[in-house]
Amino acid sequence: MLKLSYVTILIMALSISVFAEPPEDAIEFFKSRMAEIKGEVPRPLIDADLPAVKCGTPVMTAAKLYQLVGENSTLLEPLDRPIDLPETFGGDHILVHYALTGLDAPYQANVDIDPADGVPDFINRTLEAFEYIWDYQTVTLGYTTPPTDFGRGGDNRYDVYLENLGAGFYGFANPEDVVDGYRANSFIAIENDFAGSYYAANPVDGMKVTAAHEFFHAVQFGYDAFEYDFEVDTLPQTYRPWWFEASATWMEDVIYDDINDYVGYLPFFLGYSWMGLGSFSYNYGDARSYHPYGACLWPIYMTEKYGVDIVREIWEICGQTAGYNALYAMESVLGTRSSSLSDGFLEFAVWNFHSGNFADPANFYSEGALFPEVDIAGEIDSLDVFPMHISFLSNPPEHLAANYIIVATNSKPGGMRISFDGEDLSGASWYTGLIGYWPGESAWRDMGVGYSSGAGTDEWRNWDIDSLLVIIPTVSGLTPIHNRQFSFDGTVVYDPSLIGDTDLTKGFDLLPAYPSPFVITGGGSEINIPYSLDKRYNSELLDISVFDASGSPVVKLAIPSTSPGYHENGITWDGKNDNKRYVASGIYIVHMEAEDNSAHIKIAVVNGN
Repeated sequence: MLKLSYVTILIMALSISVFAEPPEDAIEFFKSRMAEIKGEVPRPLIDADLPAVKCGTPVMTAAKLYQLVGENSTLLEPLDRPIDLPETFGGDHILVHYALTGLDAPYQANVDIDPADGVPDFINRTLEAFEYIWDYQTVTLGYTTPPTDFGRGGDNRYDVYLENLGAGFYGFANPEDVVDGYRANSFIAIENDFAGSYYAANPVDGMKVTAAHEFFHAVQFGYDAFEYDFEVDTLPQTYRPWWFEASATWMEDVIYDDINDYVGYLPFFLGYSWMGLGSFSYNYGDARSYHPYGACLWPIYMTEKYGVDIVREIWEICGQTAGYNALYAMESVLGTRSSSLSDGFLEFAVWNFHSGNFADPANFYSEGALFPEVDIAGEIDSLDVFPMHISFLSNPPEHLAANYIIVATNSKPGGMRISFDGEDLSGASWYTGLIGYWPGESAWRDMGVGYSSGAGTDEWRNWDIDSLLVIIPTVSGLTPIHNRQFSFDGTVVYDPSLIGDTDLTKGFDLLPAYPSPFVITGGGSEINIPYSLDKRYNSELLDISVFDASGSPVVKLAIPSTSPGYHENGITWDGKNDNKRYVASGIYIVHMEAEDNSAHIKIAVVNGN
């Protein structure tokens, strides 16, 4: 698994013995990026309409790891603390370092009114913000405190430096000494006056969101300073610290909900819905360089759905093991809430549709009206020609990404029949959702396609009561898949017979299983899964399988009868896998498939042995 291989690599890296020496061009890459962040060289020009690059932490973190593994002294100086900030002002937990003159002087360095204490008011506001953020994150929200730097900045308080950073950079957290194998102490540098930025007229707001963001990086370092995915371990350009940035941007909005800095980055997430959740780029101006900030919607969704503690729980599991295990942590934490990474991501994709003009604050994002709308991959505005195909998309989804295909309804009675066939997957799963949209009254469901084959059919009845129908194919899984898009095909057909309520005793379906949850207590314990068939099937062609939440097969089950109709005494499972061993507690999926039909249900299993 990627998690284990990365752990091995990271342990090697931190021992500074076996890990490959970074190539010279990678070292030069880091040096140039750090010089841009610190304003020592001009940053390459990007479109003036684009938002700020914002955070330099990813570069500093990756450079620190490279400096460790390669013992490269040329990276030491740019990683060092500032030495030309002679003034200090501190509180209980924070020590602010600043200068009164020169390029590093803070905003309105000569204004000392509130209070008149010999310290610039902007420095007072900075200290107040950081002390508030310290208490909010570590006391109110219960996160760990940043590891101590053992007095490196003058005493054991956390050090914050105000510097004149490069254009477009608001701040960075810089890891220093690695402790406990993969945690790190750190310091923070933030922009001194926000001149020339979006916050030039209101630098206090810019300082606040930056402080919340960067201090959360310092907290993250207290769990795992190297919690990021990568493609090639010796190429820094392929390091992807997306979860660092997504959750730090989320934290800004938790603490300063009225500033909404994150909204400016959502066009690079919702507008690129086909782009994977873990996307990242160091090429400033590239959509993938802004995408991780917009990915804050993922923790926002989880928080609004399950409560604010869920992000802390994910970081706590991340901190139990070195290296990238964020997806496994999400799977574990969502599993305690009767969900999974794949189920949660599909629902997340449904929430993302409800943005902009489609916002529904009562049922989806509370601030969704502020968001841009998702990128629509395809539109079907007439069903007068049958069938309509949905295989014409220029950007099918990457791993942990979605497409949105809109079907315009009309006043004709009836509904829509959908067939879907994604490309065969290994190490990932198709989850496809259907939305019947009406302002304030959306309904949606999982289409139940085959996880690896992507094949399945479904129907949507009484479409005349909806203003739009939306098909949402997603690709998910616990193992990152880089630089690949996943194609699919499908058809949509109007059927005037799809009116009235669905009869659960007919059709091809799995019904709610019982007991729920299924508690494995040893010999004789079974779960019963009622089912219905729309016709008689050849038993050799009817497949019933159990999968774990990641989509990995567990066991195949036998069907007691293939006759059409409803079967209350249904499919049974004793909780054992193919090796005749009881499975672990968690969420499992029972999938039934035959010919062009498929259905699935989720069951909760508690191993009581």
